[in-house]
Amino acid sequence: MDLDLPHTDHGPRAGLPILLLHGFPLDHGMWAAQERALAAAGFRVLAPDLRGMGKAPPGKGPGSMGAYAGDVLRLADRAGLRRFALAGFSMGGYVAFEVARRAPERLLGLALVDTRMEPDSEEGRRGRAAMMEKVRQQGPQALVDAMLSKMLSNSAPSEAVERVRATMMRTPIDGAVQALEAMAARPDSTATLRGLACPVLVVVGEQDALTPPDAARAMAQAARDARLVVVPGAHLTPVESPDAVAEAMLAWARGLA
Repeated sequence: MDLDLPHTDHGPRAGLPILLLHGFPLDHGMWAAQERALAAAGFRVLAPDLRGMGKAPPGKGPGSMGAYAGDVLRLADRAGLRRFALAGFSMGGYVAFEVARRAPERLLGLALVDTRMEPDSEEGRRGRAAMMEKVRQQGPQALVDAMLSKMLSNSAPSEAVERVRATMMRTPIDGAVQALEAMAARPDSTATLRGLACPVLVVVGEQDALTPPDAARAMAQAARDARLVVVPGAHLTPVESPDAVAEAMLAWARGLA
């Protein structure tokens, strides 16, 4: 099932285009600070809600990275973007890898924020399956209970914590289940990253326990042309350390331009 993704589109139309892909179970609003900074610097910034999250409806059938990537490429086509830079946070990074597998010639640059290139382990897949059942039984509260404390550090502002909590609670059950299915089935992206010719930015929170700094260093080492930036905070660095992540992304984007 093809979907048209709701999205924001800021900055000059003639600017170098950058697509920002959010994580699970969030929406495009997690990129607010980086979107403002990039648009103010003259880049055209598009931030969609991925299917089944934010204002985007869930698709039909099992979730797959191919479905998410297809949605993103259709968005780029309809926005008139022949080539573009792509940034993905956590699950958004997995979607970005799938876009890179399908259309590497379209990527001007890739930013990987608090994500990893390896697939789920067997234990990880079992954990996804258990979470699917909890979500079906308890709704999005199961996501909040399992994920919120791991995404933000104890020093995160209370306003940011409550904003993230509210976003998680709006996630439809079908959308959450499809995302968990897609993440559990995603392939290893190591070879994809090694094959990319475009500049790669890798950003990670120094306290990230979900996609730790060692995973970020492995990605930076695998890429041909990569820069690694470690910033304060836990997993959700674009929200917890917005200025540091924006600074890193601005330097990356200006290098592309």
